[in-house]
Amino acid sequence: MDLDPRRLLLLQAKSETESLSQAARRLGHTPSAVSQQLAKLEREAGIALVDRAPGRLELTAAGQILPEPGSGSGPASPTPNTNCRS
Repeated sequence: MDLDPRRLLLLQAKSETESLSQAARRLGHTPSAVSQQLAKLEREAGIALVDRAPGRLELTAAGQILPEPGSGSGPASPTPNTNCRS
């Protein structure tokens, strides 16, 4: 499984905050951009990483256990202001 470490950083930020908006602000992105990148990460992983419902977005069990960026499982993690576009 070849996952983009920048997208893993987004997933990590979501796990450390209470909302997608907070995670987006923390990384300097819009909530929409973060949501789109999380959807791309799910396609890369081939599994649901977040549960989406109106007004909330929670990590699934799979989303909670993915390795953190820079943990030795892939390239070093990018800085928080890394461009979110792909």
